[in-house]
Amino acid sequence: MVELAELTDVELYDRGAETVIASWSAYARGASGASLRRLPGVAAAVFPDEPERSVYNNALLERRLTAPERRAALEAMEDAYRAAGVTRFAAWAHESDEAMRLDLERRGYHLDVTTRAMGISLDELHGPEHELELVPTTWPEYLEAFHLHPGLLVRADHSVLRIAVAGLDGERVSTAMAFDHEGDCGIYNVETLAWARTHEATELSLNFCAFTDILSRERAVTWPRRALRRGLLSADGVFQLERLYAFNRKFFPQWRPRYVCVQKLSDLPLVGLAYLHVESLLVPPGPWVRRQRRLASR
Repeated sequence: MVELAELTDVELYDRGAETVIASWSAYARGASGASLRRLPGVAAAVFPDEPERSVYNNALLERRLTAPERRAALEAMEDAYRAAGVTRFAAWAHESDEAMRLDLERRGYHLDVTTRAMGISLDELHGPEHELELVPTTWPEYLEAFHLHPGLLVRADHSVLRIAVAGLDGERVSTAMAFDHEGDCGIYNVETLAWARTHEATELSLNFCAFTDILSRERAVTWPRRALRRGLLSADGVFQLERLYAFNRKFFPQWRPRYVCVQKLSDLPLVGLAYLHVESLLVPPGPWVRRQRRLASR
């Protein structure tokens, strides 16, 4: 098994992409007439029949393709859906792949939704463990929680689609589904907003993100702020600050400050590091983690 700490960002993304594609394949095995098409430069999940047709028609385009390869991938993708009679599907391209995005726009595609892939080794989680009230849930109950068609994937192997449902005061308040593929666990379909709307909640708190005033490019207008921002970005592999900031930012939140009180200014560095550690924003470097793991196993 490969340690996540040993993977580059590109390798981590590619690994997560393979898990997503494998989950599409599992869905297709449980749907009428569905298939996963691995074509040059693209993987296309084709679901011609309802109810899966309205949910799972997705294609993931590879990165770093040449112009002829991009054209061939897009044509193969469109041919696969055209042959199945599917007229509406999602074509996923990486935000850094400007050439692919332009090619999609030239073909008449438009931006509908964005998502963010995040990955971390479970051995690197050092925050406090929270006790959750997990509610046993059947597949039909899971579909009801997501307001999905009751016939969705009824023939699929539900044992590989691991469902977790958190409860509060006897009610289901949050759901998620996990899919394992070659040592990688993808977590999908996380839902909490339905419960919040039902209970007339007016706000939903996201994970705390430190140094947002510094990480924001628009606010880093002075040279000290720009220098500090460069330093934080260079240390993102340890602190995970920029990745969390980018994830939270896509929800267009209202940023609110959080204050830490110390008795002496000299206590601030140590208290700050301890606070980041408690919030799971501070991840020790890989060798240190591996050494601690070896010591713990003795």
